[in-house]
Amino acid sequence: MIGKKYVLYQKIKNIKESSADSLRSELQGLVTRDPSLLEDQILKDFLESSHLDVLNEIRQKTAFAIKDYNFDLEKLPQIMKGLREIKTEEEIELIRKAAFFSAVGQVEVMKAIHPGMSEREIQGIHEFVYRKYGAADQGYPSIVGAGGNACVLHYIENNKFELNNELVLMDLGAELSGYTADVTRTIPSTGTFTPDQRLLYEIVYASQEKGIQAAVIGNSFVDIYKASFDAIALGLIELGIIESRTEVKKYFPHGVSHHIGLDVHDPGNYGLLAADMIITVEPGIYIPEGSPCDPRWWNIGIRIEDDILITKKGPKNLSGFAPRKWDEIEKIIQQKSPLDDFNLPSAESLSK
Repeated sequence: MIGKKYVLYQKIKNIKESSADSLRSELQGLVTRDPSLLEDQILKDFLESSHLDVLNEIRQKTAFAIKDYNFDLEKLPQIMKGLREIKTEEEIELIRKAAFFSAVGQVEVMKAIHPGMSEREIQGIHEFVYRKYGAADQGYPSIVGAGGNACVLHYIENNKFELNNELVLMDLGAELSGYTADVTRTIPSTGTFTPDQRLLYEIVYASQEKGIQAAVIGNSFVDIYKASFDAIALGLIELGIIESRTEVKKYFPHGVSHHIGLDVHDPGNYGLLAADMIITVEPGIYIPEGSPCDPRWWNIGIRIEDDILITKKGPKNLSGFAPRKWDEIEKIIQQKSPLDDFNLPSAESLSK
């Protein structure tokens, strides 16, 4: 309530006569949801004011009322965001474990994957691994998208029954004691990248490498984005998918980095990078069906995302247990999975 009144006082103090009616309508809507606001005499007077002299008097009252606050609600969020940006040793250890659990989930799915799996089955393997380690939950809705579904940002339906021979994008993160990881891998359901899939994958990998290299103390989030963007622009132009850099955002429509911690998109002021920040680096290419390029590229969505600790010695990949290089992924997929011998009885086999 205190914060809400403070914000309203600030608006009234700086209001122009031409905007007074609009602010009254806004306040009336707030009062409808929270009638206790009318217990404040200044707010009540403002709602009932119509004459300019009365409005000027109310402005003066808000100015005096604001002075009674012993804290600055505009500066406070900036301070709190700054505190959330820099992690303590205990926070770093929790996120390190959550990132490791998430990476292990990626590896176990690589071992188990085959074209007959469903998106939801893959989701279940990841989340089982988290719980096996003792993580209570996942930090955000799990994203598992095969083929064209991978081209939908924040796709969470995960209801495709068969992967067929498509790439599968898996964006999931374990949550441990309230702290979440955020890890993405994109892998071939058949165990082998097709030539076209591999060409696009190597562009995203090169983009992420450039982004991680730029994640150093003193650099900005813009520096990371630019490094990643340049690599994707160069790759897409070389493949003839785009003709100029101005077209990159058709297939790379999002940012590259954000803070992680208590929230998957943790608050921050997004200034220069400093030691003990933990951020993501997550470039991607998404080419949905019908895109203005050769159809050979359609329905391919690729993102690689890792959790990076900023240190005085350079960036440290907390989720590096899960391989990122295309050939290392293919080798892991060839390994035997503990789930290979896990067979459930068929519901169709039951007598009716």
